[in-house]
Amino acid sequence: METKVLYISYDGILEPLGFSQVFGYLKILSESCSITLISFEKPQDLMDIEKVSKIEKEMVRFQIDWIRKTYHNSPTLLATLWDVLTGFCSSLRIITFTRIDLIHLRGYVPMLMALLIGKFSSKKLLFDMRGFWPDEKVDRGAWTKKSLIYKTFKYLEKVFLFNADFIVTLTKASKEYLLNEDLVKFKEKIYVIPTCVDLLSFKVQKEFKNTLPEVINFVHLGSVDTAYDINPVFQLFRSFNTRFTSKLHFINRDKKEYIERKAKEYNLIEQEYEVVSCTQEEVSNLLSTMHFGVFYLNENFSIQASFPTKIAEFLATGTPFICNNFNKDIKEFCSDNEVGILLNSSNFEITIDEAIKVLKQPISPKRCREISKTMFDVNEGAKVYKRIYNLVSMDEGMR
Repeated sequence: METKVLYISYDGILEPLGFSQVFGYLKILSESCSITLISFEKPQDLMDIEKVSKIEKEMVRFQIDWIRKTYHNSPTLLATLWDVLTGFCSSLRIITFTRIDLIHLRGYVPMLMALLIGKFSSKKLLFDMRGFWPDEKVDRGAWTKKSLIYKTFKYLEKVFLFNADFIVTLTKASKEYLLNEDLVKFKEKIYVIPTCVDLLSFKVQKEFKNTLPEVINFVHLGSVDTAYDINPVFQLFRSFNTRFTSKLHFINRDKKEYIERKAKEYNLIEQEYEVVSCTQEEVSNLLSTMHFGVFYLNENFSIQASFPTKIAEFLATGTPFICNNFNKDIKEFCSDNEVGILLNSSNFEITIDEAIKVLKQPISPKRCREISKTMFDVNEGAKVYKRIYNLVSMDEGMR
């Protein structure tokens, strides 16, 4: 029996993250499931009529019923509560007039909607938690641990975990934490799916040789603040650049002035770095010209539940990466494979020597791509979601 799924995402499909991490899975899952998607889109994205029309056609192509809601962000608390209310009303209408077997909830705010829905329905719930969101807010400076909103969502987190029939996390470390703290009673309830990408959107267009290139290109992709610290990135680059001719590239949409200010602090000249803004399609082409991805995540409690999408994007283009030892999963990944280098911040020379060793291995780009197929292919991630969906379908069929 075909599983009918109501999928609620607080991330917009019109944004790169939502398009990659929501629609990327749903177009695969729609082959065997009937899917209704509620997403919250930012007003500026909804004004792009051409983009909306393009994605609407994609939704029709994959037979996904797409219900667009407008995302509100000001004033923060009232705006979120309004979105919760509108999401609840739309969801209640759907489950009242349509057969729904499972409600797939991406994040904490959609899960709050599900709790309200639960007062009127006993549908199976999949809590796709993505990370420890309340603690991320604290660790990234948006909330404090003493604030009412933090305490409220920490309480709700326990309620969400208790009421969810299935839970998806990004890391094995977060699964281990939830079980050790008795926040989840049964390990069979939790599934780990790291952030994956559509490999067809990324190509390997480079090769490493036994000799070093004239210029070694480093790339930092995405956010440069809150969760990330670019100071160690600049420090590593400065050390690297004293031994080898190098260039540091930033792919970033809205922090150009901040990056340029930091570059001046580290005495980088114009020829040694650049800041570019790319479309999702252009990212793949640019990454294919890079020798190393590089980033540094702030180490804190919430980071144990994170596994950045950029890792999958780097590897999909045959690009090894350098990062800090931010959680157990990345430490295990780097020790088991030869495509990720853990930054030794107390001795950059060790990191540089390891990077040169990787750069001199002609097989490195191929190995990166092979590992991305094994661990970070969206088709592999979708298989896990399919297993969950099928469990629901089997359960419904036995009733």
